[in-house]
Amino acid sequence: MSAKLQAVRSASFSEIPVIDLSDFQRPYGEAARKVAGDIVSACENAGFFYVSHHGIPEESIASLLAAARDFFALPLEEKERISLVDSPQFRGYLPLDSVGYDTRRWQGNKNESFAVQLEDAQSLHPLSGPNQWPVRPAGFRATVMAAYDRFDALARRLINAFSIGLGYQEDALDRFYRHPLTQLRLLHYPPQQGELTLANLGIAPHSDTGAFTILYQDDVGGLEVLNRENEWVMAPPIPGTLVINIGDMLKWWTNGRFSSTPHRVVNRYGRERYSIPFFVNPDFDAVIAPLAGCVDADHPARFETVHAGEFILDRFRQVWPSRAAGDARA
Repeated sequence: MSAKLQAVRSASFSEIPVIDLSDFQRPYGEAARKVAGDIVSACENAGFFYVSHHGIPEESIASLLAAARDFFALPLEEKERISLVDSPQFRGYLPLDSVGYDTRRWQGNKNESFAVQLEDAQSLHPLSGPNQWPVRPAGFRATVMAAYDRFDALARRLINAFSIGLGYQEDALDRFYRHPLTQLRLLHYPPQQGELTLANLGIAPHSDTGAFTILYQDDVGGLEVLNRENEWVMAPPIPGTLVINIGDMLKWWTNGRFSSTPHRVVNRYGRERYSIPFFVNPDFDAVIAPLAGCVDADHPARFETVHAGEFILDRFRQVWPSRAAGDARA
């Protein structure tokens, strides 16, 4: 029998800080560098932080959230006409409990999702290709892509902040983001039924594959983070903020200086939950190895070189079914 979930508490602001981005504006002067330093401190200590005054208008997020609700309310057979299973690029709709080929490590989660990525005609690789779009709701594509552009603009500001906070020039990491594999996902978590156990979660404990993630969560809650004391704490919604969490690739780039923190989603609240993560993955051909400034005699390289696209492609195949890629084995 799976172990029951124990109670969790809300994280304090010392564990998951709120960072105001108001002063992180070009040209990046002293005030901006202070913000970048605060961001790096959060990445080192928690791997999670909230950002306020982030530049994405509330009405843009509200429109995207409304579009997500309308889409997920469609009949299942209509949503499955754009099934991710039929996309070699892993784009489209996935129903509840979907799994890829590695069922020993990855089990179905209690959410349904819709995913889009950048459509870049200049890039030819296994993850380049078209998005899949539903016929309904009206205006869905325009709403999603307008929000995509806003999330991308924030992602590029944060990439500059990481660079500055680590002591590099502001554009030091830009070379990894010329044709990025950034992905916007819409997620719907129905109220979880029955006893909550480790085998019955909205999303099972994991760390993110890419560099970092920008997350909007609605007012329901459910995001839980594993702190340094190996204790699960809630990261509750804070109005006007977005959540940022560090992924494996920034951990590797910084030679372990940044923390890629495990997290999960548990919908304990008896309500429909919606969230919008924007995964800031680098270019397919980006090289992930400890940056020169993060390696010295006292801090030798801890991680081997990784090809970003191949790593992401393999992870997608593990966790998501794809008939077109020959990986629908669940």
